[in-house]
Amino acid sequence: MAQHLQTELRAPNLRLYTNQDPLGTEVAAALKNVMAIAAGISDGLGLGSNAKASLLCRGLAETGLVLKALGGQPSTLYGLAGLGDLLATANSPLSRNYRFGLLLAQGIGEEEAHQQIVATVEGPRTARAALKLADREGWSLPICRQVVELLEGRVTAPEAVQALMDREPRQEELQW
Repeated sequence: MAQHLQTELRAPNLRLYTNQDPLGTEVAAALKNVMAIAAGISDGLGLGSNAKASLLCRGLAETGLVLKALGGQPSTLYGLAGLGDLLATANSPLSRNYRFGLLLAQGIGEEEAHQQIVATVEGPRTARAALKLADREGWSLPICRQVVELLEGRVTAPEAVQALMDREPRQEELQW
């Protein structure tokens, strides 16, 4: 069916790809919303392109950890469903989750930010669910954790960034 739709929906300005990893696609699609919130916070605080690039790389690593642990294919992260969707969502002023993060960076609380967006923002619910699963399974998801801490009002946006920066230095290794 996917190949049929790929052919039927093709247009001069639309090219579709398929993959064999619906679970990985769903995990990447969900967690990219959390990372888009974090990217909006980063931009809202004026941290710059290098900080945001580092954040998104580490966000991709967090997503990969969850994806693999739940049975997805790590290669999905490098396709349109993973990195492609993450980059589009975390860099677009049209992204609801990115704009939500911008509002959080301004010190606006979760409820008011939801009211200002006036549309569904999936990232907060996903961040909480991912963190609950991570705590149960013993996974380290520091970006998700700081997004939740901010949503819950336990830290400010600058404090969340500082908490990420204060983590113990270590060699970069992909955990999946």
